[in-house]
Amino acid sequence: MPAQAKPQQFLADGAYRFKFDLPAGWRKTTDKRGGLLLVPPYGHALIYLVMVSGDKWRGRSDSAVVQAVSQVAGVVMNDKQEPERITAADGARIIRGTAYYGTMPAEHGLARRARIVLFKLSPDTWAQVWTVTQPGMNAKESAALSNVLNSISLSSR
Repeated sequence: MPAQAKPQQFLADGAYRFKFDLPAGWRKTTDKRGGLLLVPPYGHALIYLVMVSGDKWRGRSDSAVVQAVSQVAGVVMNDKQEPERITAADGARIIRGTAYYGTMPAEHGLARRARIVLFKLSPDTWAQVWTVTQPGMNAKESAALSNVLNSISLSSR
């Protein structure tokens, strides 16, 4: 765990929850869609954790889910995809998923890079880990972002 980071969990009420270490100075905010926004003090990036579940998602493909959720945030997806994984909170297994890439239009013409990782947990439930970065991040900021991303795990009840 990075120095001054505190263990956190999100979605304590649901069947699944995220666990992660949040360094001092980072802000966390929930949104109206039930997601958690993690914002570092330097402001060139963010991490967004959210679950989508319910009958309307049942049987949908990962690519259909990512298209639906990306449109809500105005992300323009490209064709890049790659395998991704996250550790179960007990450390006993790996949950495999897919990372999708795109851009978010921003004010003043500075597009932000978006990376949306989906982990299918059941026929109607996906965990999502979004990373949005802006131009201008330095090595220290990138390392801090990576430390938080690497600390994220998933647990189930």
